[in-house]
Amino acid sequence: MYTKVKNYNELFIKLRPDFPMIWATLEVIQPNKIVEYGAGSGRILPLYIQTNAYEIVGLDIEISMVNSFIEYGNDTNRITAYCQDVCEYAPILKDADIVIMTSSVMKHIEPKLRERAWNAISNSLGENTIIFIDHCTYIYDQNESTKWQNYYDTLKFWWAEEDRSKLKNYIWKKNVNRKEDILYIKDLKTEEEMCFRTFVYDIDEMIEDIKKENLQYIQISDTFTLAYSKPYTKRFIALLAHKNFDTKRLSSIKENILKLL
Repeated sequence: MYTKVKNYNELFIKLRPDFPMIWATLEVIQPNKIVEYGAGSGRILPLYIQTNAYEIVGLDIEISMVNSFIEYGNDTNRITAYCQDVCEYAPILKDADIVIMTSSVMKHIEPKLRERAWNAISNSLGENTIIFIDHCTYIYDQNESTKWQNYYDTLKFWWAEEDRSKLKNYIWKKNVNRKEDILYIKDLKTEEEMCFRTFVYDIDEMIEDIKKENLQYIQISDTFTLAYSKPYTKRFIALLAHKNFDTKRLSSIKENILKLL
């Protein structure tokens, strides 16, 4: 999927819209072990490294992303990463304090494999493990195909101000149909294009899939907060947990997260 990892990293490594929510979640949970499911190149690592977690693990289906995650982390004492088939049991989730599933990671899984993927997550999850998930039905909340648009003109508020100048070098467009949600990105300097093929995964459909696995869930918010709240984008930002997880504790964690935002 990621044929031009270097180009991908340059654009997305400083993407920040979900940072306030993830930071607040980590502050409340104070995890010893963090696992990121669909870790990519390590965009969230700066937040993980700030915690006192003794183990930070990235899981991804792409070896190029696994290598990039480890390289970007630059802390071999705490940081590891592995290739993981999304449909296979992942024992590393069992003793994690928190599993991070951000950037609509489940959109990368083919619809015919979703049931198996959720089943593998559910069966791998420890009774005391919490999942933080952030999901949007469509990339950039665009449910129709679009023409080329400049990142700086349309999405600069998702990056910190000091990182925005490079966005002028990139344009994007989408091709959307009933099944697929495909993002194309072009580097204006090199004329190289990147293509990211994801699948339409409706939020309500995802919630039903979560229920089928008897996972608990509690929604924290339906949009990003603070500096990244415009334009409004409907999201499913929630905590998931094993069916035996203390329900009152899950509600308390949500309340404490919201107090920090």
